[in-house]
Amino acid sequence: EEELDKVKAVARVMKDNSDVKIMVVGFADYTGSDAYNMKLSEKRANTVVNELVKMGVNRDDIEVVAAGGVATLSPINYNRRATVEIK
Repeated sequence: EEELDKVKAVARVMKDNSDVKIMVVGFADYTGSDAYNMKLSEKRANTVVNELVKMGVNRDDIEVVAAGGVATLSPINYNRRATVEIK
């Protein structure tokens, strides 16, 4: 629920500011193969994008990036995420 509220907030900002473009980046943790992690990270990003589109955001205003498996955060499960960046 908390995460969905964050997605709703992004949707509100984008609908109120038609010139805003975003990049949704999906991540996976480093366990698993590189190919699997790329697919998983892309799936995570697209899940966020699909929710934004359902909320009325123009798909053309969103770039999707799959970052694959990373080990930048601790604990390991924090690497399983999607982020939204203003372009």
